Amino acid sequence: MRNLLCRPLTGLIVLTLGLATTGWAQDDDAVYGEYLLPPETRLMFSISSVPDLVEQVSGTETGKMFSDPGLQPIIGEIKSKLEEVSKELSEKAGITLEDLYDLAQGEITFAIVEKPTRKLNAVFMFEYGDSQATVDKLLEKLDTALKANADHSTKTIADVEVQIFEFPKTDQNPYNKLAYFTSEGYFVAASDVAALEAVLTRWDGDSTQTLGEAEVFSYIFEKCSTEDEEPAIKWYVDLIGLIKSGVSTVQGEMPQAGMVLGFLPILGLDGLKGMGGGINVGVGDFETVNKAFIYVEQPPAGLLGAFQFPTTSQTPPAWVSADASMYAGMNWNVMEAYLSIESLVDSFQGPGALARLVDMVATSDDGPMIHPKKDVIDNLTGEIHISTLAPEAAEDDEEAAPPTPLATFAVGLKSASVMKDTLAKAADSDGFPGRTREFEGQTLYEIPMDGEQNMTVGVVGDYLYITSKVELLEEIIRGKFTDSLVDSEDWKDLTAHFPAKTSMIGFQQQDQSAKTAYEMAKNQAAGEIEGFDLSKLPEFEVLQKYFKPTGSYTVPDEKGVLFVGFSLSDE
Repeated sequence: MRNLLCRPLTGLIVLTLGLATTGWAQDDDAVYGEYLLPPETRLMFSISSVPDLVEQVSGTETGKMFSDPGLQPIIGEIKSKLEEVSKELSEKAGITLEDLYDLAQGEITFAIVEKPTRKLNAVFMFEYGDSQATVDKLLEKLDTALKANADHSTKTIADVEVQIFEFPKTDQNPYNKLAYFTSEGYFVAASDVAALEAVLTRWDGDSTQTLGEAEVFSYIFEKCSTEDEEPAIKWYVDLIGLIKSGVSTVQGEMPQAGMVLGFLPILGLDGLKGMGGGINVGVGDFETVNKAFIYVEQPPAGLLGAFQFPTTSQTPPAWVSADASMYAGMNWNVMEAYLSIESLVDSFQGPGALARLVDMVATSDDGPMIHPKKDVIDNLTGEIHISTLAPEAAEDDEEAAPPTPLATFAVGLKSASVMKDTLAKAADSDGFPGRTREFEGQTLYEIPMDGEQNMTVGVVGDYLYITSKVELLEEIIRGKFTDSLVDSEDWKDLTAHFPAKTSMIGFQQQDQSAKTAYEMAKNQAAGEIEGFDLSKLPEFEVLQKYFKPTGSYTVPDEKGVLFVGFSLSDE
């Protein structure tokens, strides 16, 4: 009997299905996704239950938005078009769109596996449950089309008959097969019989040699569970394994591709053992939770060593406005990053190569005589803050470029006076493109950018600031902040779910980013989609209430790093 190993949950992407599925109940003894795949799986995307996803998503703010009266006129047009398609499909194939929607009665999984050895093959698993009649009609037409262009044969594997279609082989394409089988309400297809055999040998759920039992995979999803619930939507990538398998696949035609493998340990990338994550909906206090984990061999080396972010107590500075569309804070180990890059460069160019290069830049007659390491890198604490405000409203001009968000970037300094001297040197050099001016006792450097935009640089307190608009830095210099993000109720509600110490923290007003995308799409698509009157789309303000603020944080782990993003439920 097959064992229940992955509890079906929900995910937002299923809203694209547009219609509810049937109430077919899954077998409580079924085994899903990762437990049907071999350990040599290099990539996987899986939804354990489409019906459950649709049902639970309908209770989220996103689900409620699609029921909003303001969207019904355009949704009515979409339904009308779908009815036309369904009628045509019924006349030609004997099935309707509703039949196709009803096919999604459980799991959907796509994977890339290294079966046979040194060859990547795709696997697709689709649970159709009791829709056998619809599947039979579709497979009859599929078989007819394939037999017209390929040799057909069958093979019995684990008491299941596998249909095999072999196309003419070409030197450019090593993939010339398609194989599939149906069993227990599943349709499973692959680009090689060996890949299907790997699934069928695990079909009874008794095998311990599966992706789900693999050390890296199981650890990743132990970390990505929420309230002891596994993600409803899962993704996994063995990036280095994918590269190695891909190189092996093409090396016969491209021998030089093997050079890539030699660089992986030199760059330290062979320490990247895997990455994965998933989405939960309606779990605990959360409306949505999105987690990802990168499994890295410790201590990280090479390029990976440049991305080390120790934990610390973090909070937005007072100058970050409650109206900020996005805020990110991080604590970067700048010195470890520099040493990692130095070690990497020196491994290619010889001991001391990077140091000599940096000294050469510092003493060049054509430069500002600034030492990149001593004057800049050694002066950084690693504290970083980034904030954006919604762009100012642009004039009504359909051909105008999208307005640019107002951005502020701040980095912590060990010595403000050293950085002021460094900026003064840069401004006194012949190649300095900007201008210098004073504001309330502070020196500002305005550097022209594209169009009419200026970048402004200055040192205020113990931070170096870079802003996309001079008024943003002037406000920081004045220091009069009455509406800060850190004091807002949204921030307090979200950060109640943050750990005390983090490597990175983040905040996003989804309504502001969604508004920009919505209005751009509405304007650009107007009149371009035949049969749809896009003027019936409501103004964004009608939908704005459905977009909630989100919080995120990052924490290191003894085997890698965990990223968490979420929004809260009203309850």
